[in-house]
Amino acid sequence: MINRLNWILLFLLFPITGHANIQCNPSSWNDNLTQFNRLESNYNQHVEVFNTLLTEHKQRQLLSDTFSLHELVLLWRAKSNQNVFKAQLKASIQYKEELTTKANQLLKLSTQSQWSANGWEILAQKCRESNKTVNQITAEWYNTNALELAEDYKRLSSQYQTLSQVYDKEARALQCAQDVSK
Repeated sequence: MINRLNWILLFLLFPITGHANIQCNPSSWNDNLTQFNRLESNYNQHVEVFNTLLTEHKQRQLLSDTFSLHELVLLWRAKSNQNVFKAQLKASIQYKEELTTKANQLLKLSTQSQWSANGWEILAQKCRESNKTVNQITAEWYNTNALELAEDYKRLSSQYQTLSQVYDKEARALQCAQDVSK
């Protein structure tokens, strides 16, 4: 519990200390813009990968969607099907794990996007204090977009998690059919 509390404190303090030197100057703008552009580019790449995975998923036939549990048990008992079923079980477990890992990575990127938003918020405040209204308004716009990007990462993570659950269901159905067929 104490370890967890230390990590929470570290995460809460990191954005503050990481943005302590922000000023309304070209260096701060460049740092924030570089981070934002990297996060946005990463998001677009992750969306492309997900769309490809979704297309492949729609073309893939899942045995648990095609057959009832009783039919899967009967099919598993046939020696000629066992290698195919074992391969499908192994692949489903692997897909589930990979998709879950990707979902977790996307949540971390969502957190980074929130930190980026914090940086833009601080920059907007510094620009306001320096009476640089145009820079303040622009920083506020980036703050809003970084927050939206954080939400986009969360939604994409949720989509990966949903797809992961489909393969988990397939793996559980095949494992159950294998257990019952013995």
